[in-house]
This record gives sequence, C-alpha cells and structure tokens, in this order.
Amino acid sequence: MGKFDDQLSYAEYLEMTRNFEAAEKVYLSILNGSKNSAEHKSEALSKLLTLEIRIYNQPEKTIKKFLGLEKVFAKDKKLLERMTNINTQLIHFSKKTEFNYLKLTDKNIEAESAAFELKLGNLDSFLLNDEDLVNSLVFLSNLYDYTNNFDQQKHLPIALYYISLLEKKLQQSIFFSLSDLYLKKCIRDFSKHPYAKKCFEKYKQNTVDSFTGTRGTDLPVSVKKELDAFEAIFKQ
Repeated sequence: MGKFDDQLSYAEYLEMTRNFEAAEKVYLSILNGSKNSAEHKSEALSKLLTLEIRIYNQPEKTIKKFLGLEKVFAKDKKLLERMTNINTQLIHFSKKTEFNYLKLTDKNIEAESAAFELKLGNLDSFLLNDEDLVNSLVFLSNLYDYTNNFDQQKHLPIALYYISLLEKKLQQSIFFSLSDLYLKKCIRDFSKHPYAKKCFEKYKQNTVDSFTGTRGTDLPVSVKKELDAFEAIFKQ
C-alpha cells in the first residue's frame, strides 16, 4: 500500500486511477477483514456498491457478491441488516418490478427523470438512506448509458442536468472527491515539496467549505483529526 494510511485510502486511490478490478479486491478485503472497524466496513460497502453499479451496472452480479458476505457479517447485525436492505433494493431493479428506467431513451428520459426526482425529493440535499443511495446510483448509471448512445441524444441536456445534480449529491453524501484525493496524495507523499503546503491549504479550504452552512461550520471529529494530522506534518 505504500504511504497510504489504510486499505480504504488505498482502494480509493486505485479507483481514482481507474484500476477498478484492484480497487474491488481491496474493498472486499476490508469487508472480509476481522480486524477492520465497523465504520471502515460500512464505508467500504458503500464504495463497493458505487463501483459495482456505476462502472459495471450489473445488479444481479452485485447481489451475488453481497450475498457471499453474509457469513462475514454474521457477527455484525447492523452491517448484515444494511447489506440485506441494499440487496432488496437491487432486486427491484434486476427484476424491473418497481421502475421502468433501466433503459433511458429519447422517448422516456424526460418522464423518468421527473418521476425519479419526485421519488427522491430535493436533489440538492444529502442522501439519507440506502434506498436513496441505490436509486441514485442506478439512475446515474443509466443516465451515463444514455449519454453514450449517440442514436438517443435528443434530450442530452436533461441527462447532463441530472448527472450534475447526482454527482454532487453523491460526493457530498458519502463518496470521495477526485480533487481531494489528489490533494491528499500530494500532502502525504511529497510533504517536503514547496507545493505540499499549497495542497494542504486547498484541501483544508475544500473540507471546511463542505461542512459550512447557514449555522456556521460544524466539522466532524474524524475530519478535524485528519486536518490536524496533516497540519502536524508541516511542523515537524
């Protein structure tokens, strides 16, 4: 893993560099590891899910992979319940019983986008549960499929609009920012370089801005610890 803090950071980097197969193996390793924290496993589960759907978009195969983790999660009821709920949502899509937008075309993209937004409500807000997460990932994946179908692009602006909203929603909610990953690598691996401090200042600004709202800035403890650890690098 080199200079990465943990397996999760390493997997994120592999995904960032589009080494999806290797990233998937690391996420599965985290989920199978008995010494990994429940928090890390939950985050790895979310990121494995987004990788599976956004890149491969094969709900049936994802369901099988998650079912294969049942024994691993047997001692952690919360993770087992979460995985079961995710699988339930994926089964809806694989059987096409609940929604009709697994294939977006010029004829249905406007209506299906409107129905999707109505179901999720405010697309500017954070994701609240795994049902929203699966809905968002599946719909986003199919929006991308639509943009890649050059015979079906009469309503490309609709796809671009919803892709923008969903990418922002997912990034703000649980997923990493490619921009921030590059900055963190700059800080960790090249701390002696003059630009490392610039990377830290930009990362700190991005992080603080993402947790700043109408009630001021409210940084989670884990986020503050990370910023403090990075800042300490430059005081050594």
